[in-house]
Amino acid sequence: MMRVILENIGLIKIILGNLALLIILSQYIPYTIDIVKGKTQPAVFMWYGFAIVATYKLWIMMPAGAGWGSVGTWATLVSGIAYGTVGIFYFHIQKSSKVLNTLVVLINLLAPVLTVTGVITDLNYGILIAGIAGVISVVPGFVKSYNLPYSENLTSYALSFAGNAISILAVSSYNFESTLIPCVWTFINLSWTIYLIARRRIVDKAELKELEIQDVSTETMAEKNFHYDKYIEILNKELVVAMGCTEPIAISYATAKAKELFSGEPEYVKVEVSGNILKNVKSVVVPNTNNLKGVEASVAAGIIAGDPNKELEVISHVTDEQKKQIKQLVDKNIIGVEHLNSKCILDIRVTLKNAKHLSVVRVSEVHTNITYAQQDDKVLIDKKIDDDTTNPYADRMFMTVEDIFNFTESVHLSDVKSLLERQIKYNTAIADEGLKGNWGANIGSTLIHSYGQGIVNRAKAKAAAGSDARMSGCELPVVINGGSGNQGITVSVPVIEYAKELKAPYEKLLRALVLSNLVAIHQKNKLGRLSAYCGVVSAGAASACAIAYLKGGGLREIAHTLVNALAITSGIICDGAKPSCAAKIAASVDAGILGEDMFANGQQFYGGDGIVVKGVENTLENVGRLGKQGMKETDKEIIQMMIGK
Repeated sequence: MMRVILENIGLIKIILGNLALLIILSQYIPYTIDIVKGKTQPAVFMWYGFAIVATYKLWIMMPAGAGWGSVGTWATLVSGIAYGTVGIFYFHIQKSSKVLNTLVVLINLLAPVLTVTGVITDLNYGILIAGIAGVISVVPGFVKSYNLPYSENLTSYALSFAGNAISILAVSSYNFESTLIPCVWTFINLSWTIYLIARRRIVDKAELKELEIQDVSTETMAEKNFHYDKYIEILNKELVVAMGCTEPIAISYATAKAKELFSGEPEYVKVEVSGNILKNVKSVVVPNTNNLKGVEASVAAGIIAGDPNKELEVISHVTDEQKKQIKQLVDKNIIGVEHLNSKCILDIRVTLKNAKHLSVVRVSEVHTNITYAQQDDKVLIDKKIDDDTTNPYADRMFMTVEDIFNFTESVHLSDVKSLLERQIKYNTAIADEGLKGNWGANIGSTLIHSYGQGIVNRAKAKAAAGSDARMSGCELPVVINGGSGNQGITVSVPVIEYAKELKAPYEKLLRALVLSNLVAIHQKNKLGRLSAYCGVVSAGAASACAIAYLKGGGLREIAHTLVNALAITSGIICDGAKPSCAAKIAASVDAGILGEDMFANGQQFYGGDGIVVKGVENTLENVGRLGKQGMKETDKEIIQMMIGK
């Protein structure tokens, strides 16, 4: 047997060489796939170093006896070209230390320079320097992967180790010069493989503790089913269709309901609204009113053309004649607007009167939640109203980022497909209209004109364009989120654009939208429907979580993206619905994408950085506290400014 092997050693080396070459080349397949998906961000100066060392070691190996017939030669040549290509093409994403990168390149350049100038006369020293330079080249990647071990592809380094190990067996002539560098490369890739496995285990344990993840396997099947059904119920309640800004539409809805209970025509209308309702109605165009703004226009539209059965689409069908009548009713000055001193943030009370009849309707807490209804002397509905210290979403306290992620991964798409497809259709349509037409401050089209069609800018611009149109009276419907059309646009349109760019499977897009919608709702449960805290901040962060998911990110990436985004933009004020909402959407989406990019490049905000604390749920508690409690006085001052006091 040994004799046969020795007689055919040349052929065996060729077979081994070809096998090793195939394995080494195959390492670039999973690495490239991960780069395209956004899961891997190359430490490009490591690749520059590899390219220099590969070129240098090829020059050394040939006269040392490696020969063109050995895989050590061909693999080195092909690898050197691949290394340089990665370095050049991904230079723009390099974020690591400039000092470290410069040192790596200089050290790698030093070896061939010393040899060429004759400072080193012994080839063995040159080979030794090349080996040391190869080890040094790994340093930027090791540093990057210390906190972000999933940013490198483990399979690629394992394949490279196997290929280089086999390549040692294929070398034509064994000596120090021909074998040292392949051995060094084998050692480097074996070290990489072990290092990544070890760091992943350490980081996973730390993340489990940091994110306060509870083992899902400890839940009973009943608890899982309960959460599943609750999530489906939440999505069905929240992802509803609305035309126009939801606060003026809520006034139109309450008024239309009061008109339904009223006999004859009202001679006087009194509308009492909480400060946040007044803030969000004052400057926004009411759809189907020929560009009228304010509480009076919302009331007049509800009286003349409102259909309460359509709820948030209450004034979706208005004739030209009715539009004239709405303006005439506003001009009659029979509509009185008063500030309702209520502890409930979202509170509307509409009273219609004439000489013989009276009707009263009160909507509180949620835009279509009727808490009081009176027809003449008969009280039809009288519900207890929770004040702002009571959480109307107490039944949603089971929600966590982890739980939402698990639901996203497991939900039967047939249970949510119709909801999400409607959101895609409606919200994309109004975004397209916002870019085509002349709406509001034209934030969306300004962004495209100024910064082009790149995916980051397009995601911001299309979301902003949807708000441009919606805030300025566009009569296209929107699927809302958290009671807000702007938030509904923000959680969906950037995700849709990224799915197109990444050519994500349709199923992946639907799951990403489930994630985005629920993460936004989870935040709003803590903030409340209305406050001085701008709601699109939450929506922009949620859409970035979905973008991370589209790129292949898991719970870790999603949680860190969310925290990073909120650390940047939390505190943007809400000073009512108006054209500048579109600009705030653009800023929030931009912050979300930056938060995702940060973690993809090994960067993050840590506990103790401002309102950020350890654990995503703890940070969300702080954000909720900031918006709901900390900004109460800010909210009051904003309202006083807006009403001129």
